Amino acid sequence: MPPSVGSGGAQAGGRLTPFAYEFLRFGVKQGWAYLFAGLVCALLIGTDLACPADAALSRDDFPMLAALAIRVFLLVPGWKLGRRRRPSHSTTPSER
Repeated sequence: MPPSVGSGGAQAGGRLTPFAYEFLRFGVKQGWAYLFAGLVCALLIGTDLACPADAALSRDDFPMLAALAIRVFLLVPGWKLGRRRRPSHSTTPSER
């Protein structure tokens, strides 16, 4: 009869799976955070290269407003990675 596969192997695999999950989740969250920095850096470089002298917004106002829009887009609930949406349950006083 083969050695018991369920005792040691499953337990070691059970320990590795949560670690790997948390490691990958951390990496995705860090990538999401660096996305903002990368977009702002590209925005600043692009604005410096392509900003016309007679633009309606000054060269400093456009990147600030665009960075604000990027930040709002990344923070909207449901778009952020790692956040689970919980269903809302409405309870009436009679159900409590």
